[in-house]
Amino acid sequence: MKPELEPFMEQLADPEQPWVWMPLDAPPELWDELAAEARRQGYGVVDLDREGEIASQDDLLKAFPTPSRNLNTLKDELCGLPQEGNRGYVLFLRNPDALCDSDPETFEDFLDIVEVVNDARVANRMGPFTLVTLDADMAEEA
Repeated sequence: MKPELEPFMEQLADPEQPWVWMPLDAPPELWDELAAEARRQGYGVVDLDREGEIASQDDLLKAFPTPSRNLNTLKDELCGLPQEGNRGYVLFLRNPDALCDSDPETFEDFLDIVEVVNDARVANRMGPFTLVTLDADMAEEA
């Protein structure tokens, strides 16, 4: 594993930390290498905005392998994801500003959902559930 990935992988393994905040100047290669390393170490990886910008609740719901009807069903479905032998799940949201700018309430609700799902899965010994993203507040200031 590349040394620059180590601190991020340590954060992914921390069940107390449902979010990993990437530096604003993180190059695309770092995101790709982190996703690849997470897969290699046995995490289920979902790259939410790899195929396109997420600027609405509808975009967010469609970004998951099994699209949900609303945020409540999304939370329930994520809590019920099978363990399938992996160490947990990692979601990547490379451009949170698209959602923050157009629908900040959905973005905040999504952060809350990630925390609730992480807590539930960790309590059931199913491994952490982590969102890797930029700090949206920091991104707005840059």
